[in-house]
Amino acid sequence: MAIHRSVVVTVCREGIRVHGPTQLPDWAAFRAHADLVDRMLDRQYRLVRPAGHAQGKRDVLLPPEQAALATRLAEALRGKMLDVAGRPIDQSHVQELLQISRAECNRWTKDLRLATSGHLIMSRTPGTQIRRATHSPAIIDQLLRHPEMIEKWRSDEKEMRNCTQR
Repeated sequence: MAIHRSVVVTVCREGIRVHGPTQLPDWAAFRAHADLVDRMLDRQYRLVRPAGHAQGKRDVLLPPEQAALATRLAEALRGKMLDVAGRPIDQSHVQELLQISRAECNRWTKDLRLATSGHLIMSRTPGTQIRRATHSPAIIDQLLRHPEMIEKWRSDEKEMRNCTQR
């Protein structure tokens, strides 16, 4: 499902209806940032509800004279989804999505099999910073589509361990 088709604007007798997205594309970025996506989309709908009639959580009917508002809403929704689709995914979400251990994630990041897109720097206490790798959603999507890659990495590591133990 493409982002530009996930929000539908239709003209009907009652007015202009903006609907969607009812279902987000099954992309790693949307799965990792699901709460953020929900908050962003809900906020956009809340901003226009006073001008129209809510038909559902992500469905609003605007009067015909609000055509420009309907267009702006649809574009804003699509823009927010595009923004999230490109956001890097942190290590804990990568581990969850790919069903890999922390040790595997660290090893594969260190040996560049799991490429990074940058780092997330968090401060727990003043003067203490934690750096965590972030990963490109495109790379994570590719690994989700080809889980045999992860299995190959695991079998290669197992074979390597067996060779060094001999």
